[in-house]
Amino acid sequence: MTRRGRGEGTIHHEAERDRWVGQLDLGLGVDGKRIRRKVVGRTKSDVAAKLRVLRSEHESRPGTTPRQLTVGELASDWLEIAVRSRHPEGSPMWDNYSYVLEHHVVSGLGEHPLRTVSPEHIEHLLVDRAEKGFSPATVRRIRNTLSQVFRWGVRRRQCNWDPASFAEMPPARVFEQATSRGSRSPRALTADETQALLAAAEPTPHHAMLVTAVCTGARPGELTAVCDEDLDLTRRVLLICRAWKSSGGFRHLGEPKTKTGTRTVALPPIAVEALRVHLTRQQSNRQAERWPPEWDSLVFTSSAGTPIHPANLRRIVRDLAETAGVGHLTPYDLRHTAASLLSDRGVPNHELADLLGHTTTRMVETHYRHRLTEAIDVAVNPMEQILRPDAPEPG
Repeated sequence: MTRRGRGEGTIHHEAERDRWVGQLDLGLGVDGKRIRRKVVGRTKSDVAAKLRVLRSEHESRPGTTPRQLTVGELASDWLEIAVRSRHPEGSPMWDNYSYVLEHHVVSGLGEHPLRTVSPEHIEHLLVDRAEKGFSPATVRRIRNTLSQVFRWGVRRRQCNWDPASFAEMPPARVFEQATSRGSRSPRALTADETQALLAAAEPTPHHAMLVTAVCTGARPGELTAVCDEDLDLTRRVLLICRAWKSSGGFRHLGEPKTKTGTRTVALPPIAVEALRVHLTRQQSNRQAERWPPEWDSLVFTSSAGTPIHPANLRRIVRDLAETAGVGHLTPYDLRHTAASLLSDRGVPNHELADLLGHTTTRMVETHYRHRLTEAIDVAVNPMEQILRPDAPEPG
């Protein structure tokens, strides 16, 4: 007697009723419960035939077998159904997933049929991205996102397995030999360079914006999203509670990047003074030049009273840095500058994390804090006192 194949069901004889019974497991339904069907017949061959018909009818129903979808179509469905249900459009996670899908998954595997995609296809995509200079973290994020897409497809019976979970990361040598993408390491200004930059900005309409950036460490998208109601100059505080988001080429105001991104930051007197001057000047310009009323609440705007585009913000910072003679500078470098200057003055990492809107100190320690002095002098005074305890303490 030959053994029945996997997925063909089971057949047994019920002696008390003198009949043959077949059972078929059709997998999980949309409610997550297992679907089982039962057939009976007078002969074993009759039952086997009924099971084949039942299997064929089930697989011919829409939505129960892998359709001729492409990877791009499945990824789009996953984004619109699974991701949207947990993360609203414009949220950090939505932006993260949609970016990975648009720039890596769809462009690399989008036209590939689901029924033929293999771990080798995914590994080829990962190696291609590694060779183009993308970091191991980005390449791993591509693989993990693909795995989420395929696992969701399996649950929806759109594909049979998750090939991304079997794909290997490119070896380290691929990343080491990769063509540079022209990226630059972030930098932080010294105290003297920061003063020179702010002095160069003082005659311009952007002085208060740069002072606020340096004093608060706000992200560029948070800085240009500050509204009048977020400022309380009497109490000398700034509420950071919104940021600019981009989705499909459309920019809109949304929540800050992280869960701890909403924060109230105390302002030093230099920032309060600069903001008072800025707001007075801005109100005069708004009335004289009839700026668009829909942006009346924005604190930092373009010369036409509209939101500052990221490209224009980069140009503003670059031009002022050139005028100040401090070299090339980006808006994000001002955030690094704030963290580094404060760290250099002894502000602990957990307080810097609170200021920057981070949950932990890891990003402060590994990314934002730069050493502003050449010599590491942490051992000078302690070792002098340990090894020469009788020596007078340095003045």
